Amino acid sequence: MEKKSRCDSEKEERHWNAFKQFYPGIKHDDIVYRSFEDDSNTDVLRDGLRRRLHRALSYSMQEKLEQVEEYYIHRSAPDRISGFVHGLARFIIAFISGASLIVPMVVMSLHKSLTKSLITTSVAVLLFAVFASLIQAQNSEIITATAAYAAVLVVFVGVSSP
Repeated sequence: MEKKSRCDSEKEERHWNAFKQFYPGIKHDDIVYRSFEDDSNTDVLRDGLRRRLHRALSYSMQEKLEQVEEYYIHRSAPDRISGFVHGLARFIIAFISGASLIVPMVVMSLHKSLTKSLITTSVAVLLFAVFASLIQAQNSEIITATAAYAAVLVVFVGVSSP
């Protein structure tokens, strides 16, 4: 690996000192960093967030310190997934998962009709399957999750049908 010049080291030191002003008492070893070693392990959602979010959110503190030139000069997307991007992706997945159960049930509860309930269930299961395929998972996990989701909605149709 190429050795950093003195100028790069001074920039990194200035950045670290500025960071320590906001978080007094923090040591370099205290920075927790989650990453996927191989970029092929990331799913479409995390990779898209990593590339499209502002640099201040998509770079971890450790990566800002290690890749000063890429962050400040080239303004490129980070190579790894930061903790913030990972947490945001988990929140999005949880929100969509909850909404995927609540929205079809609300639609089926209003003006109950067996035809409307069956169409709503079919569309919701197809949308769930598309969403599940975007998340990194094995085929068997996607099939299992989609089947369980369909079972929940079918039970709701059976219980609430007129």
